[in-house]
Amino acid sequence: MSSIISSIDNYNPLKIGKNGCIEYSWSKNIREQICQLNFQLIRTNNITNLSLKIDNILTEIISLYKSFIISREEYLDFMSIMYRLIFYTRDIIFGKGEYKLSFVLLENWYNHFPDLAKNALKLFFISPCHNLNFHPFGSWKDIKYLHSYLNDNLDKNDNEIHPLIKFGLEQILEQLRNDFISKKPSLLCKWIPRENTKYNHLFTFLAISYFNKYIISAKNEKSKKMAIKKAKMCFRRIISCINKKLDTVQIKQCENKWSEISFEKLTSISLQKQKYSLLNINRKSNLDLKDRIVCSSLFNEFLNNNQQINSKFISLNNFTNEAKKLFLKKESDEAKILNLQWNNNSKNNKALGNIIGIIDTSENLEADALNTAISLGIRISEKSYFKNRLITFSNNCSWINLENCNNFIEKVEYVIKESTFGLNSNISCIFKTILDSIIKQKLEPEFVENMVLIFLSNMQFDPIDPKYKSIIEYIDNLYYETGKQIWNIPFKRPHIIFWNLSSTSTFPALSINDNCSMVSGFNSNILNHFTNNNYDINKNNINNNNNEIKNCSPWANLLKTLDNERYKFIDIFMREQL
Repeated sequence: MSSIISSIDNYNPLKIGKNGCIEYSWSKNIREQICQLNFQLIRTNNITNLSLKIDNILTEIISLYKSFIISREEYLDFMSIMYRLIFYTRDIIFGKGEYKLSFVLLENWYNHFPDLAKNALKLFFISPCHNLNFHPFGSWKDIKYLHSYLNDNLDKNDNEIHPLIKFGLEQILEQLRNDFISKKPSLLCKWIPRENTKYNHLFTFLAISYFNKYIISAKNEKSKKMAIKKAKMCFRRIISCINKKLDTVQIKQCENKWSEISFEKLTSISLQKQKYSLLNINRKSNLDLKDRIVCSSLFNEFLNNNQQINSKFISLNNFTNEAKKLFLKKESDEAKILNLQWNNNSKNNKALGNIIGIIDTSENLEADALNTAISLGIRISEKSYFKNRLITFSNNCSWINLENCNNFIEKVEYVIKESTFGLNSNISCIFKTILDSIIKQKLEPEFVENMVLIFLSNMQFDPIDPKYKSIIEYIDNLYYETGKQIWNIPFKRPHIIFWNLSSTSTFPALSINDNCSMVSGFNSNILNHFTNNNYDINKNNINNNNNEIKNCSPWANLLKTLDNERYKFIDIFMREQL
């Protein structure tokens, strides 16, 4: 009887995907659900369903433990994975770099374990033990953005302040006091809630709290209003004083000191947003001011003398989107900036080994997902043994050679020109192209089996042969038969990485499928999980000993990812608290 119950508990239902392909749906097995959740932690307009799924998983883990169905060690293991997912989802260095998705996780953790949620929020903007060598997982801006998220999703009045936000505001006040006396303040004042914005009530809360002595001394309602006014004025001065120490580009602009801007200190996001202003080509009326003209001249000189521009945190979606606007302006200053930014951003990624990027160009992908897929595919081609090669597919499949493209904008243009953008996601044509080439070249089994294929897609593929129960089984058979045909020895399939770029309710593989990974996100740093340290990008050779990735499953890959040094102290802390 117990074996029957276990079988039902671990049953993984199949369903027909959006385009007719057989796929897995949400499982009843808790381990499978956690792996599936990570795969679906992707930008979505349906936050409610995602939040409900997170709550269900947390509730089920707690229930299984309280019912003695899982041991305490299993309980802590599952909860540790769920807790570290908060940080991995927010992490701009090693993880997905998604703030809104991390807020969904944070909200649900607060509903179950408020203190652990508060600790997580604090680590978004403060390094553990104030370690200066440890980059925080997020930013000080997370507090006000989390406030907006919670109020929008809990149907609260904008002026209401959630307890989690009050905790965050307390951290702001503490940091502000430190920054006021520090010669090297944090970036808090760049992101602190401002007066006369949608966060005005947060500004008021901070001002009153910081100068609470003024409020306490008020004798009546009139004097209290005067005290609040004075607190706000003094608080503005505090922020202004600290911002001057930061010497941000915004301060220089407000003071009409554009010519004094230090371009070397510009953050990647500031440069992305301000480049047209710095080039003095926007539509504002003060373009002829001498200060703006001098700034433009200095900025052009900076561009001509520097081959590196800070662009570490620019999103891949923005890269492709900007490139499309510059197809007819390839010699412009804007184009030069974008190409330099791409080159600098590529330093985020290490050499990748014998990996082929496969871009889904079907109309099933939304614009942001498609733009990200194109940038990711190009980045993979630059770092892979298959130098400047990638595959796109929709109704048909295209093998694209980027060797004659001189820069990023030219690569984007060529990928779009050579690809089909139809209604279909014909996965079969990809393997026909690859396997026909393998047959023609009569490639050795070792080389074939050590390849890695990354599908950059929403995983809504066209139907496969109905005799196969899953995509993995279908691919396994294709390689099996091809190996028999060439060498009379079956090929084992290459490692398949399913990289999800859109929110769905189906899955191409199970957590236990070997030689396979399932990831999601818009951050190229995720590629570094699959680096090959034996491959030198500047040499035409590769060590094909990829046993580690060949033996990997989606579950094993998730565990390995969350075992990164950036998350280990979190695991220890959480186990001590539960």
